[in-house]
Amino acid sequence: MALESSIAIEYYHLDPPLEEEQTPLPYGSVEYAAVERLLVGSLKGYRLSVKDIVALHNPRTYEKFADNVELYRHKPGAVVMRLLHGTRPDNVNAIFESNLKLSKTNLTDENRNSKWYCGEGFYFTNSAPYACSPRFTGFGEKHLLLFDVLVGSVARLPRGKMYPPEGIDTTQPEDETVESYAKFGEDLFYPTHLIVCN
Repeated sequence: MALESSIAIEYYHLDPPLEEEQTPLPYGSVEYAAVERLLVGSLKGYRLSVKDIVALHNPRTYEKFADNVELYRHKPGAVVMRLLHGTRPDNVNAIFESNLKLSKTNLTDENRNSKWYCGEGFYFTNSAPYACSPRFTGFGEKHLLLFDVLVGSVARLPRGKMYPPEGIDTTQPEDETVESYAKFGEDLFYPTHLIVCN
């Protein structure tokens, strides 16, 4: 079962953060429960559970994302999807400080030859078990970032293609059983929460 959460762009609203902070959420709080609920179905059957959830607030990265939200409001059918990005613990602060950057992406031949590959972009998934893969998160505790991701037009990218066709801003793999997404521009996504699983 996959993470399911998207909202039509015309109904999307995220309060701008006032200051840069990482706020641990108390277990049982409304926000903690809402984020945990997104993952529960996806983690069912796996030996993973949510240990901590931290709300992320960064006015600098939010402002760039908010500018793009306004651009997407003019795209028919645009949505904001809540998707996961698994990473190693030592990458979390850099992503919090400056969001994901093209200069920091490191796709390997193993990535390019996997059924999850859908171009030379930033990768997100609605599958918590896939985001928790040791190839992304290392061994031990799993660090997942929950992103709000702008999605306008989506296409399945045939194997061997590196970039989307003109007019397409989001790709998925050719294999329809795989739920990963690639974005090709910076600041089209914003990390809202860090989720630590063990």
